[in-house]
Amino acid sequence: MLPSSEQTLQDLLRGRSAQAARLEREVLELGETWSPGDHPLMRRWVAGELSDAELRSFAAEHYHAVLALAEAAARAARVSDGLLGDQLRRYAVAQERAVELWLQFAAATGWGGSAWYFGEDPLQETVACAGAWCAESDSLADHLVIIWALESALAPLARAQGEALRATYGMPGQAVRYFDRHARRGAHDAALAQAGLTSLLPVTAPLALVCRAEFACRSYLELLDGVARQLSGA
Repeated sequence: MLPSSEQTLQDLLRGRSAQAARLEREVLELGETWSPGDHPLMRRWVAGELSDAELRSFAAEHYHAVLALAEAAARAARVSDGLLGDQLRRYAVAQERAVELWLQFAAATGWGGSAWYFGEDPLQETVACAGAWCAESDSLADHLVIIWALESALAPLARAQGEALRATYGMPGQAVRYFDRHARRGAHDAALAQAGLTSLLPVTAPLALVCRAEFACRSYLELLDGVARQLSGA
């Protein structure tokens, strides 16, 4: 006998609930395992130990990550509709603004003009990170789990970065606006991506989403490794 529509709905809801709980647990573990705040370069930043030249080098590399997150947001918005689509479009606009705010920080580190131009090609680790954050083959679920994981991981770090830039590096408020915004909005943006992903569940391969998020988080630590090696001359 075929299942009734009520049975089908109950099975769907049970599957969604189980996958949502597992994904939440896995993304939380990713944030603990691949925490950028634990990286030696970020510890030096927060301790006020980076030179102006080191901040300037980081600004150039992380710029490409900011662009990649903005592109992931834009692609997610383009392939979604309804209330989620409206919210993702607002998020995408905010990420475009975040690129402008990052350029204000970059200019404050010493890049000329409005810092639209950086003097050297990005490191290979930076290129790999940008690709991990936003790939043409990514589905809406892929984009959402990446946004969820990255916003969750980077928002607490942004707060510490911004505080150090003011208190130790003496940067003006305009130069720190990127970090202020990220610290203030990161948890909300992560929750938006989490809710959007939950609305797509259940999916046939939830583990693949976890792996996609882990790849994105790990790639950012590799970007930091690349910057650190460049700064040390290794």
